[in-house]
Amino acid sequence: MIINQAMARRFWPQGDPLSDQLTIGRGAGRAFREPPRQIIGVVSDVRNGALDQEPQPTMYIPQAQMPMASPR
Repeated sequence: MIINQAMARRFWPQGDPLSDQLTIGRGAGRAFREPPRQIIGVVSDVRNGALDQEPQPTMYIPQAQMPMASPR
């Protein structure tokens, strides 16, 4: 997975997120049980809301790797 700089600053203020893994959906039910995902990159922040709002921590995962992704 790839995370943005806002997420790296918030959750790894003193460390390197590239050496960590995240588990997504833990506690959300059987359909969301997934193995941990390796953080492989940190990208610049993007402002998705108003320009005067701080960017929110964001992770990017390929659509095809999401548990509820439907093949096209």
